[in-house]
Amino acid sequence: MNTIRDASNYTLVIVDMQGSFKASRAIIEQVKDEVALASKNGCPIVVLQYQNRGRTHDDIMRLIESSGVKHSVLWKSRDDGSAEVSRVSYARGYPKNSFRVCGVNTHACVRRTVVGLTGRFPTSTVNVATAACNGPVSNNWKRFPRHRNIKLIMEAAPAA
Repeated sequence: MNTIRDASNYTLVIVDMQGSFKASRAIIEQVKDEVALASKNGCPIVVLQYQNRGRTHDDIMRLIESSGVKHSVLWKSRDDGSAEVSRVSYARGYPKNSFRVCGVNTHACVRRTVVGLTGRFPTSTVNVATAACNGPVSNNWKRFPRHRNIKLIMEAAPAA
């Protein structure tokens, strides 16, 4: 079984955690826990921000910047941010064998980025940290795409 403890060499991808998108305080805290876990494991972080929607929540960015891990903040102009993740992963030498994705708009931007990553990195594992994702209503994980290299991780990251 794929759990958060057995993958310590991955790239964390945070999708659209900007103030203009609705994210509960609980989701923000879960994303911060994902940042803390990535930092503990020495994993790089890619922050995707949708153009013209503001910046990622300050408390998330402060945690990333104080962590000391490699990170990149990238703007995207469409739901699928996999092209941006691919470019920075190759340019900066981030792990491409495993990704861990979290953020807002589960059935739009998160889904499209995850599906895009499976196409760009067909031999990689793309883990979706379900506790650190939310949608405009509730998440229906039965509707999330099924693919051999997409894994839904239902276990939350340990609290920071």
